[in-house]
Amino acid sequence: MKGGAIVTDDEELAEKIRKLSVFGMASAWKREKTDKLIIPKFTELGYNYKMSDILAAIGIAQLGKIEKIIKRKRLLARYYTDKLSEIELIESPFKSNMVTHVYQSYVTLLNKIIDRNKLIERLLKVGIQTQIGTYASHIQPLYRSKDKCFNSLKVFNRSLSLPIYYNLNEEQIDFVINNLKNELTKLK
Repeated sequence: MKGGAIVTDDEELAEKIRKLSVFGMASAWKREKTDKLIIPKFTELGYNYKMSDILAAIGIAQLGKIEKIIKRKRLLARYYTDKLSEIELIESPFKSNMVTHVYQSYVTLLNKIIDRNKLIERLLKVGIQTQIGTYASHIQPLYRSKDKCFNSLKVFNRSLSLPIYYNLNEEQIDFVINNLKNELTKLK
């Protein structure tokens, strides 16, 4: 089938198809219906088939604004980094002078004494949606890996992606930072 949709009255088949379309994990829609952190598990080898023609057209239009978007996100990231320098339990993203970081995500590293999952849930309760910053593929059921990738696992357990998008403003970042400080103090 090229493009198009699948219609079925078989709920089990429908759920499998949904999972396969988002890398083999439960869809974000299902995870967003709760205020509990649900860490996705990749149980099947899936794909990333989510772009429609309309989304492609929007993407092409966005390419005309790409430099403006990157400039804005770098400005927001700089503001985040300045504010985060005041907090000892969290590190800003690594920035190399040899590349231009576009900040598709703003991924921080928490001090190892902080329970990242509890922090995500606590921030969600005050209206701040954060995400896991990166995954450790070797622990996903799909791969059935016996490997011990200690550094990958450490980064997975400590990474936290903070909100960053074009229309974000400094006042909203201050709200994130103030709540982050407050919650980190409680979790020490």
